[in-house]
Amino acid sequence: MDSLNLHTKDQWIEFIAQQELPALTSTARLLEKFENDDVSSLPKLSRAILHDQALSSCVIKVANSTNRIGVTNVTTVSRATVVLGIQTVKNICLTSKIIDGLLKNEQLGVSVYNRIKKLMARSFYAGQLAKMMVPEYNDDIQEELYLASMLHSVGETAFWGIDDKLNEELLKYIHLPEQQYDKKCEELLGITFDELSVGLARKWKLGDLLVTSFDQPELRTKEMQVVSLATKLSQYIDTPPSSIEKFERVIKEVAALMKINERKLRYQIELTRERSIKLLKSYGASVLIDYLKPIPTLGDFNAQHQLETTANAPSRESIQLEVIQHLTQLCVTSVDINEFLQTCLMGIAQTLAFERNCFLFLSKDKSNVSCRFSYNDLVVKEQFSFSTDIKLSNNVFRHALASNAPVIINAKKNHEILDLITKDIDNMLSGNFFITAPVSINNKCIGFICGIKNKARGDISAQEVSIFQLLVQQLNMCLSIVSQRKQ
Repeated sequence: MDSLNLHTKDQWIEFIAQQELPALTSTARLLEKFENDDVSSLPKLSRAILHDQALSSCVIKVANSTNRIGVTNVTTVSRATVVLGIQTVKNICLTSKIIDGLLKNEQLGVSVYNRIKKLMARSFYAGQLAKMMVPEYNDDIQEELYLASMLHSVGETAFWGIDDKLNEELLKYIHLPEQQYDKKCEELLGITFDELSVGLARKWKLGDLLVTSFDQPELRTKEMQVVSLATKLSQYIDTPPSSIEKFERVIKEVAALMKINERKLRYQIELTRERSIKLLKSYGASVLIDYLKPIPTLGDFNAQHQLETTANAPSRESIQLEVIQHLTQLCVTSVDINEFLQTCLMGIAQTLAFERNCFLFLSKDKSNVSCRFSYNDLVVKEQFSFSTDIKLSNNVFRHALASNAPVIINAKKNHEILDLITKDIDNMLSGNFFITAPVSINNKCIGFICGIKNKARGDISAQEVSIFQLLVQQLNMCLSIVSQRKQ
């Protein structure tokens, strides 16, 4: 199409709001009518959402996207709004409309459409990271921080959806350093992307936090720091800077803000990424999942410096203590079973360096176990498919379930242990050594934590068994505490 004849900032803001994202503009106006008062507004909001089938489905899916202890399956919009709260529901509606409005641009050129997906995923992840940084804040403030961080780059993301030769022209400059790129954008458009984001936020009346983060960046309140750091961290994870020191500096700042150590922060970032992937599926935006990258490693940086040697690596005991402290802290900050499970698995992986560390979920009828999560000895999540019947055969899992005790397979195997190694378990182990223990909530087994140790590294030692048992017992205790708190 011919180039747009837009000259002023107001013209750009109006065009994006009315022509590119009209559904979002309409939704923002609708949500503005409802006060942030769950008692009076939730029923009205529920009725309003019911008129939009796509939003209704999205809200219900998001409500079911995380395992909340004590919350049964959500099947109605009214129940979903009660479970989530009004501010979260509002943000779900806005996020859904942004995603729908921008993913419709699939007909654009491949490079431009990939740019849209990259920026959308980065923005969504920034919002989730912002919430991660303030677990002590109430839900409403967390949601405000999510929205401010998620919309921080909405101006640029929306711009790329314009079917105009301007975006093809700007595509030539996306590899420039940030300041040069921003200057080129302003030359071509007559407005910066920051100004466009602020203008849209004002147009949609989406709160003051995003506007303040641009208009008064000198404010160093914790909220301003969260928005800035979440945006930067998401950007650096997506596109690592040229120097690893820049990335590590952001990690240090976030860890200091949260008052946790950097290792624990990396746990939190990985868990946030997993939750974000699940949420994107609920939003029907699976095309964005590949853009949510894990924390970059040294190979992702074009740096000349090398990492410090492992001579100063933390001891096994200190890592073990940190995992226990982290699980204990989650009893206050989380009700997500998956977060507890993955924290324990990553702790075992880092403490014991088993080749594979996984959680096998026990079916409701206690007839089958199947793998839900697995981490390797580098504490990297991996795809691992395993399922076995425990009802028809007396195997290690049935024995662990009946005895409520760990089962260990080392080099020397007595007849009792040999009888517990069925063909599918033998194939899974490939001759390696193995330990498993039940995961229970109030003495009710929900699955098994398993560790597989490479046989070349020797038997699973008594000390390793002790650490494994201690971490699983801590997991069971924390899950039971949270379950009782939710009742």
